[in-house]
Amino acid sequence: MAALWILFCLVFIPQWGVCSSTLEKANVPVSYKTLNFNLETASKSSYTTFVSSLRGKLKGTKEYYGIPMLPEPSKAKDPEQRFLLVGLNVTKEKSITLALDVNNIAKDSLWKDAKERLPIKYPSTYGGIEGKANPRSKVELGIEKLKFAILSVFGKQQIKENLEAKLLLLSVQMVSEATRFKYIEKMILNSIERKGTYKSFFPNPLVISLENGWEDLSEGVRNSKNGVISPAVQLIDPNNKPFKVDKVQAVAPYLSLMNYEVEKPIVSDQPCQNMEIAIDTIL
Repeated sequence: MAALWILFCLVFIPQWGVCSSTLEKANVPVSYKTLNFNLETASKSSYTTFVSSLRGKLKGTKEYYGIPMLPEPSKAKDPEQRFLLVGLNVTKEKSITLALDVNNIAKDSLWKDAKERLPIKYPSTYGGIEGKANPRSKVELGIEKLKFAILSVFGKQQIKENLEAKLLLLSVQMVSEATRFKYIEKMILNSIERKGTYKSFFPNPLVISLENGWEDLSEGVRNSKNGVISPAVQLIDPNNKPFKVDKVQAVAPYLSLMNYEVEKPIVSDQPCQNMEIAIDTIL
């Protein structure tokens, strides 16, 4: 059976929305940059290397106060430059591949060979996906949780919406958000005791407010004067108390990759227009 391919426009766009997924392995050109993570043998060291490699492959040439920024969209014109394929392997036979889209290009121009396309029938926002799964605060993150979520949909002809949505929440946060935020990476690292021994955790209010505030934090750092962010960005601490960030040095412990913004970002609850699942199965 073929691996499950999932096409996400999650790391790179003003909203993180998940736009589409799955394609058969044979249809993906070998020239695309790829990065793999073995969930079966995950360790603190391997996860750190994985996230660091993601940041290295995704960042552009510009940075502000030592915080790198995604590349300018016009710099990634060729499909090979626009997509990074990230494989999450549960076993040798069972895996998913996330295609991270630099420019949020129309997927059909690249993935035109998929034989079956199944539209996702809910908005491609955290709010829309949480409505089908659960609020992020009630969905545990961790290596075993991600493995179980992959296996719950892998090889299934009919995928239940709640299981599909839960996989989206887990993979987005443990790949995309951990790449954006050192704080979220650290939370996941703390859940890895050693190879083969894993804990899970519920995202605390700070994790969720960072995820919701990526665009504002990125804009604040880019537009800061002498390290001062104005207006200040409001976050929520782990104890659910609001606090304001008005200096770049206060953002640095959290933010590891900024978005590239040409225009004002799309509001967080506006869905992607191209959200669907494209399934291609090989027996």
